[in-house]
Amino acid sequence: MRAEYPEANLDHGVHIVSLHDELVSGIDSLLFLLMGVVGIVVLIATVNLANLLVARASSREEEIAVRRAIGAPPARLARQMLTESVVLAMLGGAAGLGSSDGELWYPPATVVGVVGDVRNAGIAADTLPAIYFPIEMASGWTNLTFALRTVGEPSEVLAAARDRLRRLDPAAPMFGEMTAEEMLARQRAPTR
Repeated sequence: MRAEYPEANLDHGVHIVSLHDELVSGIDSLLFLLMGVVGIVVLIATVNLANLLVARASSREEEIAVRRAIGAPPARLARQMLTESVVLAMLGGAAGLGSSDGELWYPPATVVGVVGDVRNAGIAADTLPAIYFPIEMASGWTNLTFALRTVGEPSEVLAAARDRLRRLDPAAPMFGEMTAEEMLARQRAPTR
């Protein structure tokens, strides 16, 4: 781009930062501390569950002795205990997945770029980091916004961009096309 348009790209450059550095720079030691605390909580929960299972098994000693006395084979008793433990584990796993709000089911994504100071909600809004994904991964997503940078008149590029987007997804509705000047004028307009 710099070779094709030297005047327009004279003061522009690219600074590449990894996604990890962009998202956790400055708080990585705090994240390690949080991970350690979560690990300790999980360890305590595991020990508590093991103690509950041992207490339950010791309270059932009398029941197991009666079953053995009336002729139940040891394999049958072991199978009963194992079945009860598996059902308990499956119910706990289902409860954990149910409380996760589906956060475990996001598909893996390819990140195209990360920008640290995007104003999605208008020029008066606070800046927020934004992550950009390839258009091929946008199937099923709603409210996609495309921004095109042109060298010439934006209205001349609009028809070609609309045609290219229609080839990518013919069913996608397209509306609200405007230039950056129109968008800024709309943002500067007084609110009613």
